[in-house]
Amino acid sequence: MSTKKRSIYNIKAVQQMTGVPAGTLRIWEHRYQVVRPERNRNGYRVYSQEDVQMIRWLSQQVKSGVSIGQAVEMLRQQEAQQSAALPSPVEEKGNNVLSDLWLRALTALKAYDERGAGLALEEALSLFSVERVALEFIVPLMDELRACYNQAELAQSQMNFANHFINLRLATVLSGLPMSMDKAMVLLACPAGEQHEQASIIFSVFLKRRGFRVIYGGSDLSSQELLEAAETLRPAYIAYVVDEGEEVFLQEAQVFSDALRKGREGRELAFELILPGRGLVGTNVQAIGMDLKSWEAWIHSHSL
Repeated sequence: MSTKKRSIYNIKAVQQMTGVPAGTLRIWEHRYQVVRPERNRNGYRVYSQEDVQMIRWLSQQVKSGVSIGQAVEMLRQQEAQQSAALPSPVEEKGNNVLSDLWLRALTALKAYDERGAGLALEEALSLFSVERVALEFIVPLMDELRACYNQAELAQSQMNFANHFINLRLATVLSGLPMSMDKAMVLLACPAGEQHEQASIIFSVFLKRRGFRVIYGGSDLSSQELLEAAETLRPAYIAYVVDEGEEVFLQEAQVFSDALRKGREGRELAFELILPGRGLVGTNVQAIGMDLKSWEAWIHSHSL
């Protein structure tokens, strides 16, 4: 996807997104040559989405007890295996088509062009699965727009317009899916904020398309409020979606998850807590990420 190849994040943003200190990032760059950020016109480091994902993965390995040297070697072995299995011409063409549609949508949203953005998104949905469009089109699209906004390249009104457009489209997709009783109930919640809420809807789409009954509890609920809802609904799972790596969200998620686990025991509830989203990847909180492979692996591990 385009944003993976474009360097858009400064080192402070990467530190907030990954939890890896700027000094550590520089050491990894110089000693291991594993992350090689570009430099902007002022000479400052700028990182791509691919760089951020790599740093999160390395951080997760280190926190699990692997040395950084071993983690780098594991990463290089993975890259060697991937390069040996190049995408087919059909896959490459599909990636190019999605990238072109992504750029059309980005340009349209910056220009307040709802029709143009809608046509690009509708074409993407007609060619690719809902999950792929959500995770490889919408998520990087909003990442790019937020990066532009954070760098003062986008006005607040443009950001509001884009968020409103995406929220409406995601809600339309979700409402069009049938309500199923085939599998377990999932009670969904997230911190306050557009990014978390959009990630929650995307995870809801993934679950509903696989037969789960999804109840969206909303954003900014207290653990007490969520536990009260769980007492009424008796869900098999509570999903707390955190898709932003700022320290305040990491701390909140840790406190929130601890409170839910303690409250579950006190109220004799039997739900399992799951933590989707990119915000907690690479932390000491067990999370399932924000990609289709990780979500499918979670379902497979539970034989669902």
